[in-house]
Amino acid sequence: MKKVFYLLASAVLLLGACTKDEEKAVITVSANSLDFGSKAESKEFTLTANKTWTVQNSCGWINVTPNGGNSATEQTVTISVEENTDVDRSGEVTFNIGTDASAKISVSQEGGAIEYAGVKYRIVKMKDGRTWMAENLRYVPDGKKPSSDPADGNGVWNPVGDDGEPTADAAAIAEKGYLYDYPTALKAEVTKDNFKTFEGAQGICPDGWHIPTRAEMVALCGYSNKGVGEDGPLVDKSAAYYDEGYNGAKITALDADGFGWAFTGMINRTTPTAKGKYTAAMTSESNCSVETYRGKPAMSYLLGSTGNTVNEKNGNIQFFGIMSTFTKVYMEGRATVGFTNYFGGHSLRCVKNQ
Repeated sequence: MKKVFYLLASAVLLLGACTKDEEKAVITVSANSLDFGSKAESKEFTLTANKTWTVQNSCGWINVTPNGGNSATEQTVTISVEENTDVDRSGEVTFNIGTDASAKISVSQEGGAIEYAGVKYRIVKMKDGRTWMAENLRYVPDGKKPSSDPADGNGVWNPVGDDGEPTADAAAIAEKGYLYDYPTALKAEVTKDNFKTFEGAQGICPDGWHIPTRAEMVALCGYSNKGVGEDGPLVDKSAAYYDEGYNGAKITALDADGFGWAFTGMINRTTPTAKGKYTAAMTSESNCSVETYRGKPAMSYLLGSTGNTVNEKNGNIQFFGIMSTFTKVYMEGRATVGFTNYFGGHSLRCVKNQ
């Protein structure tokens, strides 16, 4: 009888051991996806597993710490990404318990660049919370050919080089971009009846991007010239780069965060019959304290999409745009919102839709 009892007890013990060994593998993660900006960054999540686990990761820009663990019930895991200076990218990390169980996390990261019409442009998220192009557009619409003749009405012109003359040099174009008139930039006829309908228009910007509005430009630099019907200049001291001493933004402050101001000069043309001419006053020791800015066109404009007024006499239509100023008072360069003429030639920076 005792022998039978011992045999039964042994069977029970063996059955218990067998049941424990065959416990179903379970692994879970507290996040199904993680999104990162373009800068190097780390994020934590919780992993729960009842058996030893490992990591499967085929993306060199994703790092997982730790890359494995024992059967502890809960563990904090960190996923880190390297800085992304290229276009948007995505990957996947899988956590495995052998071949018995797995959990996946999708990882996506914004790029520090976009590709448009075969050209890559650096982009940057500024302190205003918006993502801006960090280079001027150098897109040539179908049927257009860049020109150095401001009187030809072409709509796409070469910028001013660092010698003060228009340049078609490929390296200069890559650095400065082209100058556009408003009909070309907006891809539309601009008239006295419709000029206020283009605010936030995509124009020749990439899909998902648009020509900046006055409000977006003021949110960046904090100062705008007085618009029609307004009592005075528009000042926003809470703007991301507003500087009290400059009553606007310092270009050096914008550049410190990656904006990459381009010194392009401009084409000034204020009437339909005017021939237009390049404006190419240059920076020097007398008006600029930043050595890397010296010897470049001092006055450049970034065109905006918000219309201001129309001159009924000469037909000129005025929009708002960001302008640069270098003087003895603004030795680091002042960026404010001024006026652009739709017949003239100005640079273009696009802003990502929010």
